[in-house]
Amino acid sequence: MSDQESHAMGTISGGRESTSWFPRNMKPCYQLLSYIQELIQGPKDGTKPALNDVGEDFLTACIEEIERRGLAVEGLYRKPAVNKKVSELLNNGLKKKNRIFNLDLDEYDTKVLTNSVKLYLNSLPEALLTVVVYPSIIQSVRSNDITQLYNAVHKIPHDNYVLLEKLIKHFHKIVQHSPENLMTSKNLSKIFGHILLRPKAEDIDYAELEIEMLIDNYEHIFNNGVITYQPDKSQKLNKSNKRLVKIFVGTWNVSNKPISKEFLLNDWLHPASEKHVLPDIYAVGFQELDLSKEAILYDRSSREKDWLAVITKCLETLPENYTQVEAIRMLGIMMVIFVRDSFLSQITNIDKDRMSSGDLGNKGGVAIRFELYRTGICFICSHFASHINNVEARNADFKNILNQIHFKENDKLIPDHDLIFWFGDLNYRFDKLSRDSVIELINRKGYDILLQHDQLKKILIQSETIFPSFKEAEICFKPTYKFIYVQRLLKISPKNGIIDPGEREDIVFTLQVTEKVAWKFNSGEEIMKDKFYLRISGEKDTPIKVNGAYKPSVFGFSMDTLAKLTKPIIEMSFDELRAIELKEHPWIGDDPMARIPKSLWTLVDYLYKNSLHEENLFVKEGNYFEIIHIRDWLDADKDLSQISVSACSIAQCILLLLKSTKEPLIEMNAHPMNQQNVSSYNKLLVEYITSFLCFLLKFREQNKLTANILGEIFASAIMHSNDVVSKKYMSGLIMKQCRNKSMYSDNV
Repeated sequence: MSDQESHAMGTISGGRESTSWFPRNMKPCYQLLSYIQELIQGPKDGTKPALNDVGEDFLTACIEEIERRGLAVEGLYRKPAVNKKVSELLNNGLKKKNRIFNLDLDEYDTKVLTNSVKLYLNSLPEALLTVVVYPSIIQSVRSNDITQLYNAVHKIPHDNYVLLEKLIKHFHKIVQHSPENLMTSKNLSKIFGHILLRPKAEDIDYAELEIEMLIDNYEHIFNNGVITYQPDKSQKLNKSNKRLVKIFVGTWNVSNKPISKEFLLNDWLHPASEKHVLPDIYAVGFQELDLSKEAILYDRSSREKDWLAVITKCLETLPENYTQVEAIRMLGIMMVIFVRDSFLSQITNIDKDRMSSGDLGNKGGVAIRFELYRTGICFICSHFASHINNVEARNADFKNILNQIHFKENDKLIPDHDLIFWFGDLNYRFDKLSRDSVIELINRKGYDILLQHDQLKKILIQSETIFPSFKEAEICFKPTYKFIYVQRLLKISPKNGIIDPGEREDIVFTLQVTEKVAWKFNSGEEIMKDKFYLRISGEKDTPIKVNGAYKPSVFGFSMDTLAKLTKPIIEMSFDELRAIELKEHPWIGDDPMARIPKSLWTLVDYLYKNSLHEENLFVKEGNYFEIIHIRDWLDADKDLSQISVSACSIAQCILLLLKSTKEPLIEMNAHPMNQQNVSSYNKLLVEYITSFLCFLLKFREQNKLTANILGEIFASAIMHSNDVVSKKYMSGLIMKQCRNKSMYSDNV
């Protein structure tokens, strides 16, 4: 086989480079490869045709279809497909007279589409990353040099570059869904490393790492990530003096929240997904940094130093040294520029200015400019007018900042620069979409539909005066808004309505405390205090402060605390309960069984006396109102036999009681080999619970329960974990307890 055929065979077989032997069962794949090469290249007459429109259309259609319905498919691009179907699709898609838009791709499985993409790329006469750039690419990977990789990629032929960018963007989207499809950049690189580069045998590992670097750094190599100004094409640049400069631009509306010096910004300023990239310049902007009276009246803020300290601390953890070259703040808007020390000598003519707007002067923009290698660069961090109907006010903010910002020391305006980065809270909204519709589309990842309603997108297309000559990078993140009117734990009734003049409306706030946060309210770590915003159509949002007193319950306290209670919880003060929770009260008596919490014993005893035969006990959900009723009786220490509730609701309360504790009875690191780390008290409780479950399994014919079913259910209750290891461990623990009590044999 030729080198090209050998590489292709490695791809079809799902492995690396093929050896010289040719397995019989691979012959159909080889015939298919030769046939596809003829479709792309025509007769083998020695010519080397470039990529054509038909092939690009075919590849684009396949990628779009894969992204439409296959991003969550496990093992995407790894699983093989039926050769006959792949051959059929390639035959129909690559014939010029058919063209891909005449094909119905719905009839092809995702595996057929992905294998067709791989086979098409393998059938090209030359790798997308051509022989000319091969040495530079391998060297860039060996030295882990993103700049060299960037330069190499941008030297390949234009058609190759367009197709490569499309593929890497596609891979980038796949990686964003890796929790579902299990395809990381590393996994994809093992598939496409030798397809896109066709390396020598000794360079295969470098080829794979190169694809991984391209995927992880997609936005840096193929995109810029912010709204940037494109100079007039008539301006001629001296190409011999071009240098690659990596710039990080970040913006954050911090909603007037103070910052702790211990706060970490590493995940934002240098996330793990961009570990190969170290920016040369950091431009970081904030909005609503400080809206205090002092900041508004005197334009002073202690938070400016706090945020600068946190940013500096983050950059000090990087392998390169950075220096702050300039910072500017105007009320709540602030921007700071840090530059890598190796660039400091090239930074000249630094200047800054600001322009305010809004009723309190809290809107507007701040700007910093400088020259780097004689290239004028300008950064603008802005906060435009809010509210959905204020589109013209936002447009006016843009024009005012653009025209009024004047760098006096250099006598420059914003448009006088070669590169302009404009970022911040621009406040453009979605037109003609309700909040509920927006949330529904976000949950369905319908970003394309949302962007059709985006005010800024429409303006960029229609207006010649708002952001002229600017280019916005692709939007690949969820839209955000700082106010969440209805939290998961909160119910508000009514959520919307009409109040006539002279009338009033009572709004009821109901807080639903789940098992995950109950202990926080019991301990005082969480309090019922929040701020909500009343949205009046066509008016400003009005803040409403809400306060409440939380009534402690048996749900959310540790088993240790519940076992030490000497009277009903409703008769105890918060300070009394807090003292017991902090283990300030000793045990009374030596009887181990007296240390089983009465609330837990009461629930278990109810099931023991009444419901051992109940089918699918613990599997069926309990009734919400019955659970509330049971909670109230437990808090009052009343006899459960006097109320009429279902066994499933009692069983549900046992699970909730165990799930609502701050710490699990068995820690994750205490199983399966380290059970000696479990406290003697927790061992007592676990033995008590598992003994009851074993007794329950004596009636498995009637209640349809097994050790595996109970193990899966009680893993989340006893271990606060739902992973497979915990479930198996819990099932084994129940089985072991049953064998110790000789309740049933191993084969059950």
